[in-house]
Amino acid sequence: MHDLDVGRIIFACWPEGRDKSTVARLVEDLLAHGGSEANVTDVYTDLSKAYIASVAQYLPGATLSFDPFHVVALANKALEEVRRAEVKERPELKGSRWSWLKDAASWTAKQLATFHDLSRANLKTGRAYQIKEALRDLFALAENADQAEALFARWYS
Repeated sequence: MHDLDVGRIIFACWPEGRDKSTVARLVEDLLAHGGSEANVTDVYTDLSKAYIASVAQYLPGATLSFDPFHVVALANKALEEVRRAEVKERPELKGSRWSWLKDAASWTAKQLATFHDLSRANLKTGRAYQIKEALRDLFALAENADQAEALFARWYS
């Protein structure tokens, strides 16, 4: 747990615990130190079902947000499903997996050339890539919750 007002970690439980009991222990520690779960306004976590359920149970007043890495990872998974389905009909996609999944700033010269060639074709994979990158941009561009909501609504539509 990180207190954003004072800028410090106030609870950690690593390497133990990546299950529902983690949030229970966090709240227990918070209460033991004179805090209140009602003061926890925001929770930022990965997409763990256990965390989502335990935040709802132990911190029901908190707004739950998910970290960009795991959200974009879901988009990458969907992109890879599209590419795998399309490669059966479009053999030129063979060997291009990392050109679509890696951050463009990390591409090798070969991946850049592959992406350049394939991006000119009318591919479902290319469209899936554009959707994924627009999602990534949403996280980079939003400066506050209102902007994020507007950008997400635009992306989702």
